[in-house]
Amino acid sequence: MNDAVADLLLQMIGPAAGALIVVVCFGAWLLTGRRPYMLAFACATALAAFAAFLQIFPLLPVFGLNVVLSNALYTTGALAAAEAVLARSGKRIGFGWDGAIIVLMIVAIGYFFFVEPNFHARVYIQNFSSGAIFLYVAVRLRHLAGGHVGDRIMLGAMVLFAVGFFPLSIFSTMHASPLTENAFADPTYWQALQLSNTILGGTFIISVIVAALVDFIDDLQRERDTDRLTGVLNRRGFEERAEVLLGKTPVAAHTLVVCDIDHFKRVNDTYGHSAGDRLLRAFGDVLKRNAGEAVLIGRLGGEEFAVLLSGGSVSDAREFVGRLQADLAAGNYWLPPGAAPVSVSLGVAGWLEGERYETMFDRADAALYRAKTEGRDRAVFVGEIPARRPGAQGAVLST
Repeated sequence: MNDAVADLLLQMIGPAAGALIVVVCFGAWLLTGRRPYMLAFACATALAAFAAFLQIFPLLPVFGLNVVLSNALYTTGALAAAEAVLARSGKRIGFGWDGAIIVLMIVAIGYFFFVEPNFHARVYIQNFSSGAIFLYVAVRLRHLAGGHVGDRIMLGAMVLFAVGFFPLSIFSTMHASPLTENAFADPTYWQALQLSNTILGGTFIISVIVAALVDFIDDLQRERDTDRLTGVLNRRGFEERAEVLLGKTPVAAHTLVVCDIDHFKRVNDTYGHSAGDRLLRAFGDVLKRNAGEAVLIGRLGGEEFAVLLSGGSVSDAREFVGRLQADLAAGNYWLPPGAAPVSVSLGVAGWLEGERYETMFDRADAALYRAKTEGRDRAVFVGEIPARRPGAQGAVLST
């Protein structure tokens, strides 16, 4: 194998790796539920791969136009990748800024090719701008440093990829010849830059794919653990998270509130199951509206719900119960006019140190049973005085 063939093969590493990565990215897009940001990222890798191809096999008759086009494609690909990664976190640069950067790149590269030829200037402008784009994205996404392992890996790989543009560009042009049609084929420049960018860029791309897979798995788990009708956790999701929460904070105060909508079967029998479904959805919204932030909310089955208040005392739970009962008393929650007011029975248990969720639930469930057998429309606190909904009839009974 002669030197020319060897150099060509080395030069093709970047485009070949880029083509392979494009296929992998499109595959990841399909595998991870066709996430828009993964499609954008796949398109970004395609643009970069095509730009690398143009630098080896010019398609336009004027070499300078190929240089301008390839650099514009590199910049467009970098911006597309940046927008894709930002979109994953609900952020963006903006198409206006993207367009302005691409136009400035075309003008700058064209100027240093046709007006004042300067090979080094073109290399620095292209690579420093790419590095700056990804550093900007990394700063915007610095909160990912506290995210899951996929977030942290992606952020670290992006920073490494971005920083690498600066020393690699300087090193690879230290011995480059003045501008000629063979400048891009100079082994010192091309091989060093393409090999390093392939390794660092490939690592960054793989980290994005890993993050997308983690997102996909999280979505599957969330779908598995979410009640589709109400949008709160289902029984499995609630119990698993409650057990973890109690285990992580062994000295914190926790209170479990188990709720049961009174006479729910009567609602279904009288107004139909669609009215019952509307009531369940509305009650889930009432719980979310009144429970605050440090909570888990779940539908345990049928008309039974549970709320785990974390970091508060039983007195905080009493305030929550009061807000919940007042909210219920103020609305009809999608039931037809003339329907009886919606009421709930509640059982409330404070957490005992070292107690498992199952035991805590049994105590709260026993309190709920007491509330139902003593007339419904009330809350029974384990070891304390039960609370009735404002305006409710009947005696207040102790546990």
